[in-house]
Amino acid sequence: STDDTPAALAAIDDPRMRVVRRPNGGLSAARNTGLAAATAPWVVFIDDDDTAQPGWLAAFVAQGADDTVGIACCGAQFVDVDGNDLFTRPPVPLGPPFGDLVASTLAGTFAVRTDLARRAGGYLDGLGTRHQTELFIRLRALAEPEGLRVSTVPELLIHIEARLATVRPGVNPRRLYDGTRWI
Repeated sequence: STDDTPAALAAIDDPRMRVVRRPNGGLSAARNTGLAAATAPWVVFIDDDDTAQPGWLAAFVAQGADDTVGIACCGAQFVDVDGNDLFTRPPVPLGPPFGDLVASTLAGTFAVRTDLARRAGGYLDGLGTRHQTELFIRLRALAEPEGLRVSTVPELLIHIEARLATVRPGVNPRRLYDGTRWI
């Protein structure tokens, strides 16, 4: 982090929080470092410009209480930079490649059993975009033969800031094309 995040985190006195630092290696490397350090039975990854809403974690915990659930999903509300609602994205049918499974692959909209995420190998390093979808494909491929299913709630429990590609660092048409082509 190049801002005051380390100082802000150091000021939080909560024994449940552990800060893990690493040199900047990109999104996948950061998330994989978090996955390796995780001690809880479930993990969820949220982007810096997104905001969890009341009930977000409780919804994942409730879904995860069912031993047949390997991936838990919720919906998202997209907002502008001022927090004004733009559009919603509830879990949707993902189409024939997913057997029309109803889910969401956006950051912050799905939690996964930690052991399943580790066995899937975490996030693919070097993929410029579409990280969540690529991981979700591998998670589902592992979960289904083990009898683990995807569970969803329709509530919009995370706000995702919709920003134009021109103001998102690292997002450009070529990266979007390459990430989509990889999928």
